[in-house]
Amino acid sequence: MPRAANIENLLWITSREYLRFLRSRNTSPFTLEAYRQSLSRLARAFPHLEAITRNNMEDWLDGLWADLEPASVAHHHKNLRAFFNWCVERERLAASPMAGIPEPRVRPPVVVPFTPDQVQALYAAAASVRDRLIVALLLNTGIRVSELCNLRPEDVQSGRLRIRGKGAKQRWVGCNDWTGDQLAAYAATWSGNATVFGVSGRTTVYWILRRLGARAGVAKTHPHRFRDTFAVRFLENGGGVDDLQVILGHARIQTTLRYVQWGRAERAIQGQIKYAPSVH
Repeated sequence: MPRAANIENLLWITSREYLRFLRSRNTSPFTLEAYRQSLSRLARAFPHLEAITRNNMEDWLDGLWADLEPASVAHHHKNLRAFFNWCVERERLAASPMAGIPEPRVRPPVVVPFTPDQVQALYAAAASVRDRLIVALLLNTGIRVSELCNLRPEDVQSGRLRIRGKGAKQRWVGCNDWTGDQLAAYAATWSGNATVFGVSGRTTVYWILRRLGARAGVAKTHPHRFRDTFAVRFLENGGGVDDLQVILGHARIQTTLRYVQWGRAERAIQGQIKYAPSVH
């Protein structure tokens, strides 16, 4: 029989058992914090874990749409579904109250890459070698901000970088000669730092880029927009989608295919002009 669980027990599961389980699976600190936030929100809504039914869970999830962005609702849905499945496996519950509740359909955000002029303006606005290198590296490799923060001196090799991605997965990405030379020049500033850039976390990089954007007059300057720009330009320059999936570290090709949509209408128009039949 499932064990009864009150609010204290739920918080105990959240802070100790479940998060310890996630840590054992090499879950990143950022993902752990996301799970903690989802579970805290759940605990504020329901005093007893055993009292949660599919009906009141559906009502609660529907209520999230009132004050959260669609992507946030989808994240809470995913996190809590995993939590309830874990509770069933550990016999905390007889069945998941989220069984059969469909995942929210959320449109991916529209990809808006930087223009070449915007990239040059951001690079010119960087006042330090570190900031210029962050701009150059994000643009040339498309790595995630967390991967940039975790980059270690020994990960930098000639023409390539070892990237420590999600779930402790490692992959290699290329690095052009110019960016590689900049990294080598920056080596003198490492001074024994465990990581190349010595930043405390991705929030630091967000603020660095936000300040650069303000200085350069480029709105919506954030790390993921560099990743989007890399992906779009890679495809525009003739790169393949399969290769892009490997470089970006996407587990599912569907995640990569969203970049194919950029410029699709314009490519269709140019193709029509070139290939469509005409009486003249």
